[in-house]
Amino acid sequence: MNLPDEIINIDVLIIGGGIAGLSSAIAIKEESKDVDILVVEKATSGWAGKVNKGGGVISYVDKDSSPDIMVENHVKKIGCYLNDQELLTEYANSSASILDRFESWGPKFLRDKEGKVIKMPMGSNGWVISHIELDICLKLLKTAKSHNVKFMNKVSIVDLIKDNDRIVGAIGFSLLNGNFYIIKAEATIIATGSQNYRIMPMWNCARGDGIASAYRAGAIMRNAEFGNFVNMVLADNNEIEMFSELYMYNTKGEFISDKYVQGLQPDINVNHVIGWYKETLDGNGPIYTDRSKNEFVNVINDNLNAAMKSRKIFNKFWSTLMMKKTAYLKDPKNNLQEIKAGFIGELSCIKVDHDMKTSLECLYAIGDSSYSGSAWSGAVPSPPGRVRGSGIMNALFSAVKVAPALVKDLTNLSSSKKLDTDMIFRIKSRLFEPLNRNDGIKPIEIVKRIQNLLTPLKYSIYKSEDRLNEAIKLISEIKADIPMLKAKDMHDLSACNEVNSMIICAELFYRSSLERKESRGWFVREDYQNIDNKNFLNWICLKDNNGKMETFLEKIPLEKYKYKS
Repeated sequence: MNLPDEIINIDVLIIGGGIAGLSSAIAIKEESKDVDILVVEKATSGWAGKVNKGGGVISYVDKDSSPDIMVENHVKKIGCYLNDQELLTEYANSSASILDRFESWGPKFLRDKEGKVIKMPMGSNGWVISHIELDICLKLLKTAKSHNVKFMNKVSIVDLIKDNDRIVGAIGFSLLNGNFYIIKAEATIIATGSQNYRIMPMWNCARGDGIASAYRAGAIMRNAEFGNFVNMVLADNNEIEMFSELYMYNTKGEFISDKYVQGLQPDINVNHVIGWYKETLDGNGPIYTDRSKNEFVNVINDNLNAAMKSRKIFNKFWSTLMMKKTAYLKDPKNNLQEIKAGFIGELSCIKVDHDMKTSLECLYAIGDSSYSGSAWSGAVPSPPGRVRGSGIMNALFSAVKVAPALVKDLTNLSSSKKLDTDMIFRIKSRLFEPLNRNDGIKPIEIVKRIQNLLTPLKYSIYKSEDRLNEAIKLISEIKADIPMLKAKDMHDLSACNEVNSMIICAELFYRSSLERKESRGWFVREDYQNIDNKNFLNWICLKDNNGKMETFLEKIPLEKYKYKS
């Protein structure tokens, strides 16, 4: 297929036009207004990403709370000492000031009649939740444009361009006309979100393209074994039922929640999910939740309802969603409703340092693409990292962190950067090959096979060596069929690239899971049920080694951290 090539030269390429990408563009412009920035988005900047499809809540440590309490609680009770405690401490100490800066970019927090931000304290964990309207990204887009940030929409970035170990740009194609773009950049930021495998509707847009492109380019991945977030959902309509796991009953009428987890939890505990799974395997299913006892949802709903009056977009979106949720229930008046485990994923494993730099020169990763890879949240899938609303806060935190480091790096770079034309030709040929194939496999067929590989809890949640090896064997079988993918148009072609991203991410998750031979935090092995600090108080990393996925351990520098295991 002979399509025209277009070469674009830019200072900074930001891949992804959601909250992280837009915030980083503004922050960089505030550092240096002369930096030329291009944001490339596969959908439409301002409408892209997950933040406009959620609850519009931000968790943070406010000026009246204690960062020390938040850090200690997170390290000991949530992250299980796999945290980067230095980065976590900075996150806790800086979140309030970052949110002040965030409001200066357009979005506004909900306030009471006296003008004070409406806050909901989350127990004694040291953090609070506040509300914001769902048009966050549209307001950020307006501010970014006022700073002369450039935008390209409906362009799918496929791969990064390298000059030795330096990233010098990226290549992609238009979903509208197939034009092939070669974007030369001094610095590149990945802000494409996490990998959610197209399973749950609200997270459907996060398809891991940035993670896969970074891996193929040789970037190190970290904490990929924590890419398995699950929420309990109503069986009738697959909609999330928050905190339903605290009020579970089996088909015999026995209350089972306390059987698997005791005490108040900051968010869903993996052992509740495993409890649901074990009860079902033992023939005690289906499992029900008693909605009448779910006081947490009532408190949250009261808080949200009070905020709805000034949140027209939120009100319209969530009112419609709740109506649909109720409509699909067999008996909406019945307090006992069947629930099941809804696999979401949230793989976010690009390894970054405290300045959001990856292991490759001139490549940065922010937001959900590197939330777990930054390691501040520890042994949990991130987001939400067992802290609802932390996805937005992490996007802002990482966007603000990357800006000064990137601008400083730009001043120290040599201007020469070479394009490997042979490599670009090979990538282009491989990219468009599915369009030239008369017979083959539709992308959706492979997508379903990958989903069937992730959704069974015996693979993704309650792990064992035998089952993990079985999953890896299935991955090999899927990979063997990917060269037979067929595309009928540019959207199909983008789906083919997403399939490649999905299978890479699935393999990162399962190979990292095979390496961690213990149970810690959200990670559970049936064959290694205890924490093993002697061997696995380490981060597990992965890297491409001549086409093979190589795992290795990275020592956690506990000697310089405040909290020891």
